[in-house]
Amino acid sequence: ADVVNLTNGALIRADGGKETAATQAFGGKGGIVNISAKTMYFDGNITVDGGDHAGTSNAGSGGDAGDLILNITNSFDIYGNIFARGGTGDNGGCDNVDSALRGGGGSVNITNKNALAIIGSIETNPGEAGACRSGVYKKSEIYAQKINATNIKVAGIINASNITITGTYGPDLNGNEGATGVRNGGQNLTINAEIFNLTKTGRISGTGYDLGAAESQFAGAGAAITITANTMYFDGNISLDGGDHSGTVNTGSGGDGGTLILNITNSFDINGNIFARGGTGESNICSATTGNRGNGGSVIIPNKN
Repeated sequence: ADVVNLTNGALIRADGGKETAATQAFGGKGGIVNISAKTMYFDGNITVDGGDHAGTSNAGSGGDAGDLILNITNSFDIYGNIFARGGTGDNGGCDNVDSALRGGGGSVNITNKNALAIIGSIETNPGEAGACRSGVYKKSEIYAQKINATNIKVAGIINASNITITGTYGPDLNGNEGATGVRNGGQNLTINAEIFNLTKTGRISGTGYDLGAAESQFAGAGAAITITANTMYFDGNISLDGGDHSGTVNTGSGGDGGTLILNITNSFDINGNIFARGGTGESNICSATTGNRGNGGSVIIPNKN
């Protein structure tokens, strides 16, 4: 289109269908929305969420979220919200086949890297419920001059001249879709900014997902996050903890803590907290896949300033 006007209250929706019966099956997958226009007014919402499980015991798994591509010629603002969230899975026992799996997160890509301001939230997280260790983030690319959104839950790249964080940013609660019994690596997020303001209410989270069922597996690992900025105000918290075991007998191992790199040009104070702790493992039995503590992560400040 030449002009796309997504008005306040309007919705572009390509969500997957929710399961309607208590069966071991998946919710529908979110769609792929590709918008190409010369001019866009973005005041409404776009959703490409995966479908949820039916909401009862032994009632299946969440569908994977879809993808949004914004190919807009002229610079534009995003005042509305974008959701590409995986569907929920049953919280009962996990069979790692078709019951209790979380749907994977989707992706958002701004092709021309020309958004002026992002005020609305962007959330591409895996399903918020599910007993299995599944559900991971896909890579997104978010470019803007100014970002002041409440939440931007993505892996990949966030690039802006000025970023102010008041909510949650990053690949929060990432799962483990590696081979059975294998420790996984967390997702990656690179944040580039001239001025980066992590406020007292702000939180950068790349934590691993906890095991939700009694299985001999590893919980999700913490993310690897690199922040490059000229100036940083650090009053909030950054958490890259590995996920914990499920808290009962013979229930697996903790995920590894992640890695934080703070590449800041100007001197800065760290008034908030940084956590990159390994996850807990079951305490009664030790084997290759259960009873192992997650390894601690790392924090690197290259400029020593």
